Amino acid sequence: MRVRLGKYFRGPGGTFASISTGGGGKKKGSTGVGTKVIIGLLIIGVAAILIMLAWIPAIIYLIKCLIDKKTPNRKQKIIISSVVAVASLCFTVYCVVTGSLTGFDVEWPKTEFEISESAEITLLPEPDTANVSELELCENNIAELDWDQTYQTATVTFTGAGSEELYFIANEEYQTAPVLITVTDPEVPEDVEFDDESSAPSDSYSETPEESYVEPEEQPAQDIPDETSANPPQAQEEPVAEQNQVQESEPTGEMVWITSGGERYHRDSSCSNMKNPREVTIGEAEALGKTPCQKCY
Repeated sequence: MRVRLGKYFRGPGGTFASISTGGGGKKKGSTGVGTKVIIGLLIIGVAAILIMLAWIPAIIYLIKCLIDKKTPNRKQKIIISSVVAVASLCFTVYCVVTGSLTGFDVEWPKTEFEISESAEITLLPEPDTANVSELELCENNIAELDWDQTYQTATVTFTGAGSEELYFIANEEYQTAPVLITVTDPEVPEDVEFDDESSAPSDSYSETPEESYVEPEEQPAQDIPDETSANPPQAQEEPVAEQNQVQESEPTGEMVWITSGGERYHRDSSCSNMKNPREVTIGEAEALGKTPCQKCY
């Protein structure tokens, strides 16, 4: 007896029967979707490359048709090869131009930063679809550049305090306009403005207060020998006249505070952190060339 799987066979008595082969066959559509996508992308990539290079054989075949006048369907082949060559060249030029950088600029989020602060710089290539293959930051002492070519991102981290003009260089050819960037150190306090009485010159006088008071007291002592001169009363009348003028300009009862090295007189002895102040009248203070303090008056 002869048996064929999946087919009818003749059995005993002339009857026919069939035998099924059962399972084991492959289901249709077992190929994964991911594999199909990869294959499709590969086909598109290969097609794009072939289109970019199709102008080479098209031009060669066009020249052959122009030279050989006995070519069958010569006119049709010349038209087809010309269209293919022109289309391929246009596609190639478009791909090259859109990927090439023709201009470059950047946009800063702001111009004042602090040390250890970072800023993401906005890139402005021309055309917009062009990629920057290389980006550099000019030499400076306040900032460093972190450039990611894959994602086309530029991050500047500020490492030192100061003010400098920063600019970028793209593809070693295109330079951006310099921008003045200021970086401050938050840990350093700002400069404090001191009054004249608390400045360095006044400190030097305050260290030797005794010497500073000797000078005004010695001046009358130097005038004592002058009493033997021809007109001693006149020497004494001049200070009296000056005192009268001071009394007329300011009340004699109001007292102020001064220091030997300062140029102003104060209403309060603790104003401007004075060191070793002494109390005098306003007239005496103005006679010494001192002016009112802007904080007290």
